[in-house]
Amino acid sequence: MAKKSPKKKKTPASGPITENLKKMAAALMILAAITFLGAVLLRIFLEPSQPIVSTKKTPPPKENIVKPPQPEKTVTRKPETEKEPDDEESLEFEIYSEDTIKEDKPGVDQLPPGDHTPRIAIIIDDIGNDRQIAEKFMDIGVNLTFAILPYGTYHKSLAARANARGFEVMLHLPMEPNEYPKVKPGRSAIMAGMSPDTVINRMNENMEEIPYIKGINNHMGSRVTSNSTQMYQVFTAIKKKDLYFIDSRTTSNTICKPSARLFRIPFAERDVFLDHVQTEAAIEAQLKKLIIIAKAKGQAVGIGHPHEETYAVLKRMLPELGKEVSFVHASGVVKVPN
Repeated sequence: MAKKSPKKKKTPASGPITENLKKMAAALMILAAITFLGAVLLRIFLEPSQPIVSTKKTPPPKENIVKPPQPEKTVTRKPETEKEPDDEESLEFEIYSEDTIKEDKPGVDQLPPGDHTPRIAIIIDDIGNDRQIAEKFMDIGVNLTFAILPYGTYHKSLAARANARGFEVMLHLPMEPNEYPKVKPGRSAIMAGMSPDTVINRMNENMEEIPYIKGINNHMGSRVTSNSTQMYQVFTAIKKKDLYFIDSRTTSNTICKPSARLFRIPFAERDVFLDHVQTEAAIEAQLKKLIIIAKAKGQAVGIGHPHEETYAVLKRMLPELGKEVSFVHASGVVKVPN
């Protein structure tokens, strides 16, 4: 009897099911892709300015940044010594250093033959900003010369007043000092860096600004008066106006005297600053020194400033000193240097 073959185990039919599963998976993937693509397209159309891939923010260009309003700054006014010369009406008096107050030693007699009375010219500098003190000096009753700053508060009216009362008027010419820019000489100053044409123009403006002037002396100016190029321009302008020049001697390096000799300009120079120390005792001592120099040289030039102490000493002493010396205007002591 023949043996029966063993029955084979039936394998579950997998063909149709597997195929269906594959189709479903593919459909899901396609659906997911379509959904993603739709979302991306929707975002592009609805938010075109927003980056899609990168989330890093790019700052806007600097020029498009709008800064919030800043609080208003408190402006502190600069003191007078910090202002530019052309913008400043100087209220400064002369500045002093060891070099500035150096007096000349008494020299040879300069009086004309037969004239043995010493002559003294006292110049009051920095006039123009204080009317009351200027009037006080005019009331002393002695020949004085008033050196008036250009563009002062009362420069024109005080020049007219002094001239009407018989006093001599000078232009007190602002010039750059060695201490610039820490110390500034004031509005309309002659500065060391100016071109020749600028110096000439400024000189003409300043000389026109003060009426009745007979001469000029320097306000500060230690840097300019030691500069031959600048002083040649200054003296060119002075020569055309037929004025004299008195060197305030704010530096021992001054070249004003040889320049005046070259241009044949009547000239004198300061012997004593009367009030670089502003006490009556010091001013009295300086005035006595001026008398001694005048007696030794035949003449002398003293420069004071519109201080109350200076006024008090001159008012008290000048009438009595007038018995020993002759007080003259500045034009009475100038001559062309030999």
